Amino acid sequence: MLRPTPTCLAALSAVGLLSLAAHPAPHFAAPRREASRLEVDFLKDVRPILEARCFECHGEKKKKAGLRFDRTSEGLFDAGDEGAVLVAGKPDESLLFRRVSLPAGDLDIMPAEGDPLRPEQIETLRAWIAEGAEWVDPEPAAEAPPKDELVLAELSADQLAAEAAALEKLAARGFHALRVAADTEALDLNLSLFSDAVGDAEMALLAGLEPRLVWLNLSRTKVGDAGLAEVARCKELRRLNLSRTEVGDAGLAALAGLPHLAYLNLYGTGVSDAGLAHLAGLAKLEKLYLWQTRVTDAGVAKLKAALPGLVVNLGSTLEPPKPDERPADAAVNATCPLSKKPVAAEHFSIFEGQRVGFCCPDCKAKFDADPQAFIDKVEGLKRKDEKQAALRVEDAVRATCPFSGEPIRADSLAPYQGKVVGFCNPGCRDKFVADPESFLELLPELGRE
Repeated sequence: MLRPTPTCLAALSAVGLLSLAAHPAPHFAAPRREASRLEVDFLKDVRPILEARCFECHGEKKKKAGLRFDRTSEGLFDAGDEGAVLVAGKPDESLLFRRVSLPAGDLDIMPAEGDPLRPEQIETLRAWIAEGAEWVDPEPAAEAPPKDELVLAELSADQLAAEAAALEKLAARGFHALRVAADTEALDLNLSLFSDAVGDAEMALLAGLEPRLVWLNLSRTKVGDAGLAEVARCKELRRLNLSRTEVGDAGLAALAGLPHLAYLNLYGTGVSDAGLAHLAGLAKLEKLYLWQTRVTDAGVAKLKAALPGLVVNLGSTLEPPKPDERPADAAVNATCPLSKKPVAAEHFSIFEGQRVGFCCPDCKAKFDADPQAFIDKVEGLKRKDEKQAALRVEDAVRATCPFSGEPIRADSLAPYQGKVVGFCNPGCRDKFVADPESFLELLPELGRE
């Protein structure tokens, strides 16, 4: 992966937005593929482009034009004076695509510094937007543990040299280990965005980081049982995310010697009850995620007998809906607001945090184009003021957004099976409402032991 270089969306500043009017019909450098559409994966194909060319000016350190999207898409789909940065399904109406597609040398081209995006990168962005501009937020940052929980031994000169060499090798591959907090030397390494580029062989790169690596995220990578033998050398690990990897029961045996491990995510792996037996000796294990695995309730019960304080999330062990409640993924309306025909489960839109159903894609498209023309015809739809009045921040299952870790807002609440879930902005809320089952691993508060 390329290392971050300056600016991607700098031209979206106030001056840049105004100057866009001078380019009503920009030249598109990328080849057009109207006949067939790419299968674009946001985390694998799109985010690396944004990370390499955009986040320096629209990330944690800088927020040009008030935009930061290294952690969330908030604001990118909002309409501004010159339109939205992203318009789902419409690349030519998206400021992002229009700017990166300007000819080299144009004063308004993005990135403003460095080489223009390559044609294949521009095409990837075009295809992604055309397919709906699906945005997947990265795993929310974990809260830093109390300082006394990260007391690490002083490193010898040899250990410091080994760590420096390891960090250099990681950087050469585009991987970067960061400090967990400003007042500690403890390290956090997140390889989840590199997907197919990380497998068992890459775990050898951890050599030298063992005394200070406390958080490791291998989600979505190709790491399997063999790679966990190298991971097990990192005895200071507190958090380990192995979700959607190729890890199985045999690999979990290597984790038995991690004395500080408190969080383990095995969602979407091939582990079963046999693998859980290897975890019984992890005395400090507090949270374990097992959604979409082969683990059974009996296996969980046996593990919890050995670790009484352990909180296990199986995904399926949620409170059942009350008899008078609609299913969590049901539309508020039973009939299409345009045709008055019964709605189909696969045709819906999210309006003010509520799922509105339609009978066909044509009706959905008409609604999406002008919701205000049809909202009065949607039976069961609660308008924003009425809906928000019924939900209270103090009733939310947690005080922080499950996506960003930021405080929840009163205008970004959603009901789920008799409980209230809060988010940091309406965009996060609507993403959850559209497909709540996909995000239950981020909300263990909705489960039960």
